[in-house]
Amino acid sequence: MWIDDIATKHGLAVQVAAYNGIAGVAVFNQVNTERYVLEKRWQRGERIFVAFMMNPSKAAHNATDPTVDQMLTLAQTHECDALHVINVSSIITGNSNALNASHFQHNTVNWDFIEEVVKNAEIVFISWGIKGQQGINQCIAYLPAVRQVFVAIQEKLFAYDVLVAVNEQIDYVPHPRPIGAFNRYVNTPIRRITATEFQRLF
Repeated sequence: MWIDDIATKHGLAVQVAAYNGIAGVAVFNQVNTERYVLEKRWQRGERIFVAFMMNPSKAAHNATDPTVDQMLTLAQTHECDALHVINVSSIITGNSNALNASHFQHNTVNWDFIEEVVKNAEIVFISWGIKGQQGINQCIAYLPAVRQVFVAIQEKLFAYDVLVAVNEQIDYVPHPRPIGAFNRYVNTPIRRITATEFQRLF
């Protein structure tokens, strides 16, 4: 499996377990401060729903959290067979205020997983919030080839919405559980990113 191949390439262990009857796979760094990919699989099949978010929190191969639960519901609603979670930053923290620009620097290990995950996806749901968008912009400025990752999957890209943060002068896609309004998008359908919105985001 490609997850094992990339993990082996970087000297990382693949963690496997089940939680609430759903099989889980995760790859962390050696000290469990970074998570590069998380899979939750409930049936065999190749329809993969990818949630591309800001950074990991508590979810793991043997655990979940409210955001991943929300993504599981979306994936199952769209008749997918598994959920893959990737993040702009691989740093594990439940407090987004603890993240700064240095945590979103281009990370070769993280992007090796990202590129393979999105290539194999049926749907790539981008939901990384303002900080995540700033991180994406930072990665593209550092390595312009990063933009081509998104160009190649443009037709697969979905979001809840594309918003404008006037104070930050940035277009972005909202996080599934925005600070201060955790339930805002719980019952919101996702939609495909338009060509105009793609240009605004990337």
